[in-house]
Amino acid sequence: YFCGEGYECTKKKIKTASEDTSIVLREQNAYSVAQVALLKYNSKENEDYSDIALKPKYLRVPQAERERLERMSQEENK
Repeated sequence: YFCGEGYECTKKKIKTASEDTSIVLREQNAYSVAQVALLKYNSKENEDYSDIALKPKYLRVPQAERERLERMSQEENK
């Protein structure tokens, strides 16, 4: 499932996704994370429920990290 602010553009570019993510699960919040974890648990497709196995896979660097890297780059160029 895809979620977050890039959902629409990602869905358009990656045609291999098997189904749409429910509107309830698209937003990044604790409820949506719990719902995806529950779906994964109930499907029994993956019996590893550790924090490592359930971690998100980001398609890009988070905004805070991008801003930090930009500040560091600007400081190095001074």
